[in-house]
Amino acid sequence: EIAALQDYRKSLITECVTKGLNPKAEMKPSGIDWIGDVPLEWDVDKIKYHYSVITGNGFPVELQGVEVGDYPVCKASDISTKGKFVNSTKNWVTKDTVEFLGFNVIPRRSIVFPKIGEAMKKNSRKIAAVDCCVDNNCQGVFSRDVDEGYGYYAFLCIDMKLFDNHGPIPCLNNQKLKDYLMPIPSCEEQREIAAYLDKRCAVIDAKIAERQRQLEKLAEYRSSAIYEYVTGKKEVAA
Repeated sequence: EIAALQDYRKSLITECVTKGLNPKAEMKPSGIDWIGDVPLEWDVDKIKYHYSVITGNGFPVELQGVEVGDYPVCKASDISTKGKFVNSTKNWVTKDTVEFLGFNVIPRRSIVFPKIGEAMKKNSRKIAAVDCCVDNNCQGVFSRDVDEGYGYYAFLCIDMKLFDNHGPIPCLNNQKLKDYLMPIPSCEEQREIAAYLDKRCAVIDAKIAERQRQLEKLAEYRSSAIYEYVTGKKEVAA
C-alpha cells in the first residue's frame, strides 16, 4: 500500500505539472518524451532561460556544528528529510564568515538539491524558506519568473541521473541540466497547480505516514512475541 501510494503521488505530480488542471484544455505535442502533450498556451523552455544555478561551497570542518548564525548551511542530509521546506539546519554561519570565505548565498524561494554521489540519485528536493548556504555536495536553482511551489513539483519530476557525468562518483553536469526542457504555464496556473498539489499530496502523505506507523507497530509486536516465547515467558499451546 505504501509503494502504491508513493507511485500515485509521483504520477499525480507529473500529470499536473505537464497537463495542468483543466482536463478539457486543448493540447499540443511538446516533443519531449517525459512531458508528452502540454496545454496549447504553455511554453516548453530550457531550464537555463528561467533558472540561475548557484553552486555550493567547501564547508570547513572547524566551522561545522555551530547552531547559531545568520545563514543555515544545508547538507544533503538536510535535503533528504521529509517536508517541502528547509529553514534550519545543524550548521550555521555568520555574514562575516560568508563574506570572508566567499560563500555563495542561495536566495529564499530557491530549489535546493544534492548534486554528487548516491544522494543525487535519490532526487530529493527542498524549497529554501530563508536565504541559506549549501555545502559543495549540493546546489540551488533560483528563478524570478517561476513560482517556487510549481518549480518544486516540476523539479521532483526531473530525474537528476539523466545529467550524471558518468565518472567514478556520480556527479551532476550543470550544462546538461540547464539545457533540459521543462513545461512553463502562466504564473497564475503555476500557483494554482502548486496549491492543488499541496492539498492532494498532504492527504497522500498522511495515508503513507499512517501505514508506516502500522508497520512499526506490527514490527514491535513481532519482536515482542518472539522474545516472550524464546525466553519462556509464554508457552506454545499444546
